Parts: sequence; C-alpha cells; structure tokens
Amino acid sequence: MWRRLLKEFLAKEKLLFLPVEGVSFEPVDYETDIFALYQSLKESLTHFRLLIRENPFANPILLLAVNLARRLEKGELTFSALEQLTQFLDGQAFLARAERLHKYVGVVDPLENLASLKEFVASLPGLAEKDFDAFNQSLGRELFGLVVTAHPTFALREELLRLLADLASGRNLAGVPLNESQLREIFKNIFTKEHLSDPEITLEKEHRLALEAIFNIKKALWRFYDQLFRLAREHFPEKWWQLRPRLVTVASWVGYDLDGRRDIAWTQSFAFRLEERKLALEYYLKEAQYILDLCPIAQEAEALRACLAQIIQIISENLSGAEEEIAVFSAASAGSEESLEALRLVAKRMYQALGRRLVRPSTLVRLIDEAAQKAQAFPEVLHRLAILRTEVENFGLGVSHIHVRLNAKQIHNAIRGLIGLETDPEDPSSKKTYLKAVDALLAGVKPVTINFGSLIAERTTAKRLFMLVTQMLKYCDAETPIRFLIAETESSFTPIAALYFAKLFNVEEKIDLSPLFETPRALFRGARIVDEMLANQFYRRYVLARGRLCIQTGFSDAGRHLGQTAASFAIENLRRRLARVIEKHRLAPLEVVIFNTHGESIGRGAHPASFKARLQYIMSPRSRAELLKTGALLKEEFSFQGGDGYVYFLNPYLALAVLTRIFEFAREPLDTDDPFYREWDYVFEFFATVQQFNERIMQDPDYALLLHEYGRNLLYPTGSRAVRRQFEVEKQLFSAAEIRAIPHNAILHQLGLLANTIGGVGQAVKKNPEQFACLEQSSPRFKLLISLAEYAFSFSDFYAFLGYLAILDPGFWLMAAAQAENPQHTQE
Repeated sequence: MWRRLLKEFLAKEKLLFLPVEGVSFEPVDYETDIFALYQSLKESLTHFRLLIRENPFANPILLLAVNLARRLEKGELTFSALEQLTQFLDGQAFLARAERLHKYVGVVDPLENLASLKEFVASLPGLAEKDFDAFNQSLGRELFGLVVTAHPTFALREELLRLLADLASGRNLAGVPLNESQLREIFKNIFTKEHLSDPEITLEKEHRLALEAIFNIKKALWRFYDQLFRLAREHFPEKWWQLRPRLVTVASWVGYDLDGRRDIAWTQSFAFRLEERKLALEYYLKEAQYILDLCPIAQEAEALRACLAQIIQIISENLSGAEEEIAVFSAASAGSEESLEALRLVAKRMYQALGRRLVRPSTLVRLIDEAAQKAQAFPEVLHRLAILRTEVENFGLGVSHIHVRLNAKQIHNAIRGLIGLETDPEDPSSKKTYLKAVDALLAGVKPVTINFGSLIAERTTAKRLFMLVTQMLKYCDAETPIRFLIAETESSFTPIAALYFAKLFNVEEKIDLSPLFETPRALFRGARIVDEMLANQFYRRYVLARGRLCIQTGFSDAGRHLGQTAASFAIENLRRRLARVIEKHRLAPLEVVIFNTHGESIGRGAHPASFKARLQYIMSPRSRAELLKTGALLKEEFSFQGGDGYVYFLNPYLALAVLTRIFEFAREPLDTDDPFYREWDYVFEFFATVQQFNERIMQDPDYALLLHEYGRNLLYPTGSRAVRRQFEVEKQLFSAAEIRAIPHNAILHQLGLLANTIGGVGQAVKKNPEQFACLEQSSPRFKLLISLAEYAFSFSDFYAFLGYLAILDPGFWLMAAAQAENPQHTQE
C-alpha cells in the first residue's frame, strides 16, 4: 500500500542500516552497498536451490552459510556489512508484517466500519418492528468478550509495536490518513531501530501496555455506543435513552495470572486493581465534567446541573488518597518492615472509610439515571449520559472486567490436608471418596472473615488468591463479577474443590469458576467433567444462582500436545458434546460462556487467512448452532495475547476495525450443512492419526532436548513469565510437555519447521488420498482446518531446520575445517 514511496525513500535517503541503540561490530563498514549485497545473496540462494535437482543431498541454506563464511574469511565481506544487512531485512520483514496485518483485519476506514456497525444494530430483533422491549432484550445480551492476557509475546519494542499498528491502520492516533512525511519518518525509524524485545520486560510494563490496548478498545466501543443510541433515537424518540446495551465485554488477566508463577506478589496484583479503579474513576469524572459543561447555565437546567455536580463530588472524593494506596501496595511487594508498616496504616484507613468508599457501580448508575430524567429537554446531554451509564454498567469501577487464574495443582495443594488427598483426583480407587469428602466440606462450610493481615500470613497460593478476590470485591468493585480460571483442569473434583474455597471466603455470588480444558485428557473428557460438575448438588445450585456456566478451552496448549489441526477438531467435539450436557441437565435459558483461548500464531490457533477465518476456526458454525439450539444464551470470548495480540489495539482505528469484524461475524448465518459431519468416520480417523503422531513426538526425549537446547540459545526473553511453570523449574527436563506452549512454538518458528501444525497431516492424507481430496473440495470446515497446515507448511523450510541441526554435528565442522584456507581458522 506504500511500496512506491518506500522504494523512493530507500533510493534517496542513503540510510546507514544500523540500530541507533548501539552498533555490535566496529569499525562500521561504510563502503559495502547493502542493496547490492542483498541482491547478490538472493541470487546465490536461488543458484544453490537449483543444485538440489542434481544433488538431492545438497542443502542450499548451508551452502549459503558456507559461502558467507568464506567471504568473511577472505575479507570480501565484513561483519559490519552483515549487521547492516540484518537490520535491512528486519525492516523489510516488519513492513511485510504491517501489510499482512492490514489485509488481515479487512476494512480500516472508520466511516465504512461505523456504517457496518450501524447495519449490525439495524439487524437486531425489535428495531425495525419498533418493539422497544424486544430490541432492549437483544442489546442486553453479552454475545462476545475480548480478553487481554499477559502471555510472553512482547517480541518487539513498544515504539515498533505502535508503528506497526499505525502502518496497518494507515492512520495516526487522530484518525488522519498517514501522509508522505509521516510515512518517511516511520520508514526511518523502522530501519534504524533494533527489532528486539525491550531489554527488561517487567510485569508493570506489560500491565501498562495492556491498559493502552484496553483504552483503545473502549474508544472503539464508545463510537459503537454513539452510533447505537443515535439510531435508536430515530426509532424510539420517547425512551431511546432507557436502552441498556451490553453485547461485548472487555476483560484482562494481566497481573492476575498465577498459573505456575511465584513471582507475582498479591500486593502487586491489588495495586494493579487499585490503579484500574483510579483510571476508571478519572475517566468517569472527565466525562461527567464534560456533560456538565454541555448543560446551559439556565434555571431549567439547575436540577440537572446539581445532579451532575453530585456525581462529580462523589468521584472526586473517591480519588482522594488513591495514589497513596497504589504506591503503598506496590512498595509492599518488597516485603520490608517499613513497607509492611505503611501497608498496615493505609489498610486501616481504607477499612475505616469503607462506608464512604464508592465500591458499587450501581451507585453511579442510579445518579446518572436521575440526571437523565432531568435532561429530557437537552438531547445531546441525554445522549452523553446514556453512553456514560452504558460504560459504567459494562465496565464497573475498573477499566475492564478481570480474570484471575491459577493451576489445578494449586487448588489440589490447598485442599489436600483437609480431605487427605494422596493420589490423582481421578484415581478410580479413591475418586468417589475424594468427592464425598469435598461434599462434606461444602455442606458444613461457614464463611470466614479476612483482612489484609490474613493475606500476609497465608502461604497457600490458591487460598491467598481467593482472599485477594475477597479484598478486591470489598475495596474496588463489589458488583462486577470476577472470572476465576483454573488451568489444566482434568477432573470435576477441581472446580468443585474451588467452590468450597469460594464459599469459605464468601465470594461465590460474585465469581465465575471456569475450568480450562487444554490437555489431551481434559479435551476428551471435558464434557463428562462438566456433566459430573452439574451432577453435584452444590455446584449445580451455584451455577443456577450465578445464571451462567463458564468453561475455557486452550488451543495453544492443546496444539502442542495433539497438533494444531487435531486440537481444533478435539475442541469442536468438546463444544458439541457440551451442548448435549446442557440439554441433559435442562439448563436453558442459562448463559453458557466459552472462553476460546488462543495465541497470535498458526501453531497457537490463530488462522492466518483473515480475521473472519480466525473466528470461524475457533468457533465452528456447527458447534455454535448446536449450543444455541439448546436454548442456552451463548457468549463466546477470545484472547489477544501479549504484545503480538495488543498490536490490534495500539491504534484506535485498527481497534475499531477488529470490533467491526467481530460484529460482522455475529451476523454471519450459521451454515451447518457441511460434508465434514456426514463423513464422520473418515474425519475422526484422519485427526486421530494426526493426534497420535504428535503424541509420539511429545514423548520423544530427543524432541524435548531439541526444544530445550535450541530454545535456551536462540530465543530472546519476550515477557516476564518463565519458560517453564515455576513449580516445574527444579525438575530435570524429561519431556517436551514441560516447556510452555509459547517458547515451544517460538523455537519451532526459529528453527523453520512448524512441526506442531504440519506434523502427522501427511500420514493422515496418505491413508486415503482420494477421499481427502474430495472432502477438502466439498467441505468448508475441513478446508479451513487443512488450510492451517498448508499455511504452516509454506512457512517451513526443512533445509533451514537441517542447517540448525548441522551446527551440532562434529562431522560438519571437521569438513568445514578441512576446507578452510586460513590455518588459524582450521584450528578454530
């Protein structure tokens, strides 16, 4: 989209392709023409690839490497020139990525996207018929949820991430299309900035960047609410402002994810929640002040102005002291005597002022409603009040909803001593005994009272997290629900045990327990696990009281265990079996929430064809139709993980494009007539073959060694989270399963072989090539799954992979030494 300008820029600028952060090789080579070097190496690689026709044992990548080594040895090439070439290639790859991102999100023109959003609203039941109640009911449903996570994919510096978002959107933060001068400045930055992660990626940096992404999502939602109310005013002139739209939620677990982590202090998590409360109150204060300024200074507006002044006063009073609270809880993470004493004093003041503390969003909503009643003569004021009320109702006293997360093992450790848990909860010889023991705890549980001192004293991660949730509800937001995610759930025992702690700390009415099914065992037993959960009288009562059943699926972890295509197939089966469980337990019209956790790359579940393909891949039309057929209210959530996920939301107009694609997906008819489901025997065996191949690979100790040895030396840190879960760090590495999904996937990308996506597909095709070809042509679902492997194959290079392996081959170095012309190089 800007290739012509780029060509002119590179021709005129005569840039030195070196990072301004520092030069690695000196003296700097000012003589070598980097463009000529680039063309020369491209031609050499093309020539080496042609040699394969005559010598199938030749490796063009290794031949190019040897060619470079010899040129360096002879002095024909300098390391400085290679450094400049690397910088140039980084810039070119960055620009290609920006173009892909632009195409991926589709239309980015804000006017076109707003028009599409307007069409979505117009299509909702009730609007065309001028049936206010039906339309309000349509708007009041939560259809989708966007979840921002802290997965370690912060592979680019923040400045480059923002430039990537701006280039992909084609607009700056003000919404103005990028002009030639701005593009030239971006090009200059791209070719002179180091394309690496920030030197120190702390949790605080991740949280700050997550907040930036969330605020841009909310800007896009504000435009959507603005469109919605203006359209509603045309159809319901008497009461349009009474509409209560929900439709989309925004959540974050950045700072609250303790799955396999010991490095996040509870005080830091609480400080993040206090900071988010403060930012929300500041935003509401700014909006209320703006609305007050819109009001005329006239007698007929006095009551309205007084009401708005009351809102402003309440918010201002609650902002007093907020900075000190945040600072004290942040500092307490150090654990010094002085910081704990400061924490004790602040905690005491917070408790004493609790009666005056704003912790219920409904308090603000009630005051906004009162102001709206008094603003009937002022349409624009009423319009802004309607949007503000919508934001308070949807986001509460925070910038978003929050998800907390821990691992099933951490729940088991917390309850182990209470029931004598000595084996796996699924152990057939003890399973019923363990469940009866938890039932006995649930039958006799009496809520306990805790304070911040309780958190300081508690050493069990799970209990401490439930206590933290209690304090968040008490001091930050007592009404907005908190999701409680449990990673690697493989038994109904785990969420039922978690329910005991929820009741013990008196938070079961405000949290939504959500088992995460991501391991092979969990994926194939997931529906049965939910069935057992609902068969438990205590859990069933809890779900009915909450009005929602929540689960989470993990494409990323499942992909490394089963292979990505087989993982998608397994998750779709889980979703379809879940529909039968819902029917069995007659849960309709209960809300069913499925959080489809996936990453930003092929191996972690993000289909690369388009944003629409991505959504279709994780939420198949057939499974959605079957879940909706039960009468349940289906809400689908999906993740945007780390820096690679935030890039969609570092420009407000790119964020608007993503939001538009989601609502367009909601309007898509659910086409369920697909041969994929008629040829079930073949489909099942096909993906079983893929799964078996990947399970064998995951158990292979050599594969674990490959990932471990190369991962330690090839990957830069891309986040604050460790490569392995911290309760596994002390163990000797025995299998690839112990390496977390993100570094696992990143190593395969670096090695040039996306084995977790393409592995096993060839064997599956080979079993019946004719039926494979026929189904791929006739089945949209099958074609979508297979196309993921095709994309992965196109990004793989077996010669690059073999080149990396050759580095560890002594024979390769012996042959290289024999060919060296310099005796010193031979010795080296």
